[in-house]
Amino acid sequence: MYVGYLRKKIDHPFGRNAIETVRGAGYRLAADG
Repeated sequence: MYVGYLRKKIDHPFGRNAIETVRGAGYRLAADG
């Protein structure tokens, strides 16, 4: 739920995918994102 909110605020306006899902571990911010 909160990750979707962050993606709307961070990723979508800039056309990038900075927040990546890591199965079994959680989430991470991409270095090139």
